Amino acid sequence: MAREGKVGRWVDFTRKHNLTRKCTTLVYRYTEKHWHPHTIRTVWTTEWIRKTHGDFYTAAIMLNDRLETVIANYAHLLKDDMAEKAYRLIEERYNQRT
Repeated sequence: MAREGKVGRWVDFTRKHNLTRKCTTLVYRYTEKHWHPHTIRTVWTTEWIRKTHGDFYTAAIMLNDRLETVIANYAHLLKDDMAEKAYRLIEERYNQRT
């Protein structure tokens, strides 16, 4: 059963031509690393959110995903950055005293 609209046609095309498997096989052939197309999505989103200090809205648009989903999956990046900044601040102050 075919899906309606552009997204449905894309899904049908990728299934018919098995693009995910072809891409995975091609990348493994040259890098000897297993890879999945969602890897690009995850890496891009991680870099974007860190670079923009939390622009979840743009990330959600670019991923064609809901804002709530992007926040739920990537909010920990801001916490990680805050912990790293706090550690550096403590380290700097400790080094100034010694």
